[in-house]
Amino acid sequence: MLLTKFKTYLREIHDQPAKDRLKAYFTEDRIQKLVFSSARNLPKVINEIFIKFPEIADFYCPEIYLKGLVLGYTCSDIDDLELDNKNNIETLNKLYKALFPKWLNLPANL
Repeated sequence: MLLTKFKTYLREIHDQPAKDRLKAYFTEDRIQKLVFSSARNLPKVINEIFIKFPEIADFYCPEIYLKGLVLGYTCSDIDDLELDNKNNIETLNKLYKALFPKWLNLPANL
């Protein structure tokens, strides 16, 4: 049943290279090993998947993907920016321009 759901999920992916990578990695044998793996191996399994597919880490667990990123801002600095104010677009744009290059330089493999 899990393999059937996975194949259904693959049909919904339009990015062919990503689909090919997922299909090559998540074979029926690997899915069975993942499902029946012991709980103590789970962190290793998650890390391996996130290393091979950082886009999954970015979506499902951004704290793993961003763990090495140094922003150079403290929580009080960010609070002072009043980012929850919808009229503060200029500040949001400045913050984005300052941080975006750092996000681009994140390692492809975690």
